[in-house]
Amino acid sequence: MNIEELLYEEESNTLDFKEEQYRFIGERNDHIKCEILKDILAFANAWRQSDAYILIGVREIKGAKSEVVGISEDIDDAALQQFIDAKTNKTVNFSYKTTTINEKKVAYIHIPTQDRPFFIKKKYGKLHANRVYIRKGSSTGEADPTEVASMGEKKGKENTRVENPADYKIIAKLTPLKINLDYELKEFEERFEKAKVEIKNYKLDKSAMHRGKKLIDVGSQFTNIEATLKSLDIKPIDVYDIELLAYRDNLLDYVDRYEENKGKMISLFNNSMKNKYLMELEIENTGNTSDEFIDIKVSTYSNKVSRLIDEISKQASYIPGYPKKPSRQATGFEALSPYNRLLDINTFNDYRQNIDISDDKISVVIRDMNVGDTVKVVTEKIIIKLENVEHCNLDFIVKSKNSTAIIKKEVELVFVDKPISIKDAFSKK
Repeated sequence: MNIEELLYEEESNTLDFKEEQYRFIGERNDHIKCEILKDILAFANAWRQSDAYILIGVREIKGAKSEVVGISEDIDDAALQQFIDAKTNKTVNFSYKTTTINEKKVAYIHIPTQDRPFFIKKKYGKLHANRVYIRKGSSTGEADPTEVASMGEKKGKENTRVENPADYKIIAKLTPLKINLDYELKEFEERFEKAKVEIKNYKLDKSAMHRGKKLIDVGSQFTNIEATLKSLDIKPIDVYDIELLAYRDNLLDYVDRYEENKGKMISLFNNSMKNKYLMELEIENTGNTSDEFIDIKVSTYSNKVSRLIDEISKQASYIPGYPKKPSRQATGFEALSPYNRLLDINTFNDYRQNIDISDDKISVVIRDMNVGDTVKVVTEKIIIKLENVEHCNLDFIVKSKNSTAIIKKEVELVFVDKPISIKDAFSKK
């Protein structure tokens, strides 16, 4: 287990964060010293299917990667083992180790799954004898008699408790993205030639042009055309003429920056879009019960994820689109600012979904799923950058209403050999 990966998770019945070291070595107050005993017992008794960890020297940050603060004092594993073993009804399988994260020392207690229940034989500090302390979610309490009885049942019996009736499988379909550079450059050339023709055929009343330039030069925001004209003692001017003037200036700028923008486009397509894959995530309920409020987190530690619409919008913003020609019906000054037509990105805003996507994590909640149901985790288009497909590292964590333990697994990867174009990736099919 890569301990650093646990920093991306939240506290649960398999994970706890301690900002400060337990007061154990040299501590004489039993009420303080019993804290580490209680936590180890609680995790050892927890209903879970995976190993549990207590990270020491880590400050939990809700909804984000937890912060490593480090520890200055250490605990001897042998001394801790002897302390726990002397007080419990049977030996608890655990280990205390240290590691270094971000050049800071961090300790962790590893508690694998094992036969239960565990309890102390005599009262110690705040802990009572013969009581079964158990970790439930992110808190610790006492197990009720039914839970204690279930812990003692042997595997294989018909009435053995199903520790986690909910179970899931997530598959990531990864399709390489491609851009037809020749096609995009051809369209770019055609728009360039069109701009040169429009400039050549451009006609505007010289008097209107003079007045329009004077109006623009004073830095007016055109919030009140009539008031501005009156204050400058300028004769009334047709708003359409001003828009045409601005349109002509944008065409001139478009032509003047042709070589610069062509270079940006080539660089963008040859570099920025390399190693990008369209990622489609599907989750299947493979358990034996229907489930509700399924909280899913898909994490990647060596690769970056982002929305396709955001990625293309960000890249396209470096390349001015063809200026928008005004019409007689226009009421504002839209032509003063070029707009991006690259891949017609503005027509795809309906892909937005209420999910949380950061560089290294995708979080989403699905309301309900029946046994055998398969649904898309994310309905909008997501891309992932893979420098090396062999090192693609995706894990998922599922918490839900009917899960008695947090489910942690690797995402199953399916690579598609045939690339998909950006335009086809935007398709709703």
